[in-house]
Order: sequence, then structure tokens, then C-alpha cells
Amino acid sequence: MIVPMSKYSFLLYHEDRKSFVERLMDIGDVHIVARGVEDDESAKRQQDKIALAEQVLRAFNQRNRSKKRNIPEDLDYAHPTVADIPELQKKLEECEKDRAGLLIQIKMMEPWGEFSWEHVKKLEKETGIALRFCRHQRRKFRQEWYNDHPMEIVNQEKGSLYFIIFQTDENSKLPVVPLALPKRSLSELQESLAVCEEEIQTLQQQLDYYAFVYADTIGEGIDKAKDRLDLHQANLNAESLHDDKVVLIEGWCPHSAEDRLQEFLEEQHIVFTKIDPAKDDEPPVLLKNNKFS
Repeated sequence: MIVPMSKYSFLLYHEDRKSFVERLMDIGDVHIVARGVEDDESAKRQQDKIALAEQVLRAFNQRNRSKKRNIPEDLDYAHPTVADIPELQKKLEECEKDRAGLLIQIKMMEPWGEFSWEHVKKLEKETGIALRFCRHQRRKFRQEWYNDHPMEIVNQEKGSLYFIIFQTDENSKLPVVPLALPKRSLSELQESLAVCEEEIQTLQQQLDYYAFVYADTIGEGIDKAKDRLDLHQANLNAESLHDDKVVLIEGWCPHSAEDRLQEFLEEQHIVFTKIDPAKDDEPPVLLKNNKFS
């Protein structure tokens, strides 16, 4: 059910505008009418900061809702700014992409075992023979390839043969297309993976810590920032009258809060008028949580 509203117009001296709007916010149920005034740079900056903080809070809440994480009691990270969190998240995403790439490269190199590319290059330079690393399905491997090309079978795994063809000018035409292997040894890739996984663990732990410690603080900060923004926008939407000495502010108030509002207005000697909404008015909708949509 929609809560019935009354529309109020407040007339006050321009120097009292800010304190008046602050008191209206304390009352809590009065919604200032926007007159279509474009937000200034200060409002836009506040909106950007709120949007960033809300993004961070959503990420923190998601972490806090997930499975219980093990956060060591002796952790004591430096107090972060809101802007630090997206940078940490970006770094974590980059590390996870690096890990995925390393896992693929390790899978490619595992059938070949450990060897040095430097030794391969040295051998090729000294002999003039190119080493071509190849893989082919075992059931489709032809025996004549083995007879026509000098090669060495290195491994057999999951239905595939892994072999090296020693290519010379005389046998330059290869029966299969050589593999494009990573130019790092298996041990080098595994060492890089270990470093990457350690970095991921550190970043995850740091973000978990921040989410656990600072989620509530950020939520409270967002509420305060929104209040400041509402106050700023309310002041922007005040209409100046009579050589800017007097301002007109309009707002909506639910019937249930009118006694409290009128008591405040009479105490402050504020000139006001009350009118029922016209057909073309669009009063805000009071939700069950007492906030306006």
C-alpha cells in the first residue's frame, strides 16, 4: 500500500538554507523535491566515490558470505583506502590469469620432461640439425616416418606419441607439423607457478582480511556520504527568490510524520504552505524500510 503524502513549500532566509536542510534530514521522512538542477562537479565527485565504495562493499560482502576463510590472527595490514581495493582485485585477477597460462604451458611441457632450451640451441648451432618436437596419435603413426626421418621417441602418453625429428636439408619435408612449445624449461615454469600461487594466496588473504575488518565501516561510510550528497543536492535544488535573499524549498512528507514536521517548523518560525498533490505530481513512494525510491 502506498503511503499518502502531502507537499510542502518552505520559505526561508538564504543564510538559513543549509541548517534548515540538515534539520529536515534529521527528521528523516521529508524528501526534497528535485527541480531538475544539474549536479555540479562536487556532486558528481561524491557520486563517483559512492559508486566505487558500493562496488567494494559488494565484493566484500560476497567474500564474507562465501565459505569460512582462515585468517591468521597475527595479520596486521595497513589501513587501506577504498581506491586500494580495486587495485588489489585487479592484481589478483592478473595473477590468476598468469596461473592459468602457466598451467597450460606446464601441461604442454610435462610429456617432454626436463631439458634445457639453451642446450638445444647449442646442439642445433654446432651440428646444423634442427630439433623438431612433434606429437601424433599413436594409432595413426606410420612406420615409414620412422624409417624416412631420423627421430627419437621421447614419450607415449594417453594414446599419443611424443617424438623429436632431427631435421636436415636432406629431410626438410616433415610428415607432421612441429609443436610450438613454451621456450622455458619445465622446472622454470613450475617455479614461476609456485611464486604465482604464493602471490595469489597472499592477495586472497589480504582481501579476506579487509572484507572481514572493514565491510561494516565502508557500509557506514556510504550511508554518511549519501547523506552529505542528499544535503548538497537539496541545497542545489533550493530556488532563490527576491534578489537571492529568500529561498524556496519544496518537499514531500508522509501524513504519519506531519505532526513532527509541523512542530519543527513552528519552533523555527519557518513560513510554509501545505498542499495536496496534484494529478500531474509524482510523489516519492515510501518503502517498508522507510526509505524513498
